[in-house]
Amino acid sequence: MPLFSYRVINIDKEIEDGELEAKTIEDVEKNLRMRGVRILNIKEKPKSNLQFLSDKFSELSKRPLDDKKVSIFCRQIAILIETEPLNNILKIMEEENNDPKYTEIIGDIRREVEEGQPLYKALLTHERSFSKSVISLVQAGEKSGELKEILERIADYQEKMADAKDKMQSAMIYPAFLSIAACGLLFLMFFFIIPSFQSLFENLQVDLPLITKILIFTGDFISRNIFVLAFLSITAVGAFIYMSQNAEFKEKFDKISLKIPIFGELLRHTIWYKVLVTLSLLIRGGFRVDEGLNMAKDVTNNVIYKRFLQQATMNFEAGHSLSYSIKNFSELPNTHYQLISAGEKSGHLEEMLLKSADISRKKIDFTLKRIEDLATPVITLFIGAVVFFFVLAVVLPIFELTSAF
Repeated sequence: MPLFSYRVINIDKEIEDGELEAKTIEDVEKNLRMRGVRILNIKEKPKSNLQFLSDKFSELSKRPLDDKKVSIFCRQIAILIETEPLNNILKIMEEENNDPKYTEIIGDIRREVEEGQPLYKALLTHERSFSKSVISLVQAGEKSGELKEILERIADYQEKMADAKDKMQSAMIYPAFLSIAACGLLFLMFFFIIPSFQSLFENLQVDLPLITKILIFTGDFISRNIFVLAFLSITAVGAFIYMSQNAEFKEKFDKISLKIPIFGELLRHTIWYKVLVTLSLLIRGGFRVDEGLNMAKDVTNNVIYKRFLQQATMNFEAGHSLSYSIKNFSELPNTHYQLISAGEKSGHLEEMLLKSADISRKKIDFTLKRIEDLATPVITLFIGAVVFFFVLAVVLPIFELTSAF
């Protein structure tokens, strides 16, 4: 948990400084007020670089629920909510589930509900599994008395997100398999085949071709410095994770990501698909457009899109239409703009947002097919080139040796 430093005036009218661990600054305020002190200042203490990296790796190791699990969670509650109390539903789900992680999360939520918390507040204990938009919709459903309908819509939404992820993962399976095979081939060559031929060539004392010398030098360098190279790789990953928290670095990285051929297009339409489906769901759930835009920015980590959605929210709040608020964004496809503008004028904005999302989904499918079609021959060609290089490096000195006799 974060560590907060505070300064208060205690009951003896003296200034007191201290530190307190809590989930949020609101929890710190609540704790201090219970002590009857007057709060002067509360600040979250910055973490050391080592602590930051440790917390980041710890956070990554804790696996949140995926979209399919969240969909099942919402669907089960929606089915039973009219016949059973919420805490009983959660208890049934907890007992009948075989996934330890899922069971643990349901148990945490059930305990919060049994302590008198509404469902949306119980979900806040697992924000990595339940997005802000999902929690906000649940809150709206509880207040309006339409929780069943809202949960069914959330379940449909999460299924769409899960289907999109499944398609992306499926498209990457074969290229990933070929990449692993290529790495395995390089490992086999550098650590087993090259050393055996190196000793043979040294015993024969032949003058080696340049290609063979390069291969032997590379293999010898890697085998001698394997731990150093592994350390440098881990350090580079850690440095990247740390630097990604720097706003300037992240903005440049996100800009570059959007400009990468093919992959940039895939990223762009993936973000648009999530934003449009989320915005449509929120508007249908009774949220204003500006509220929907503000919450939709949480579906992406891309700084460029977050800033655009924030600016669009401000434009809309200033009295402009949605189409006017988004029209100057360079990453907005013209088709999306035309459909959103038409939906706004006709009063069918929600339907047009879903049609725009469907266009992005088809673009995602097409781009994934292109990546799969391009990656397979490229990686196969790379493996063939590596094998040819190794064979040539081994055969040339043997051929020269036999021709000398």
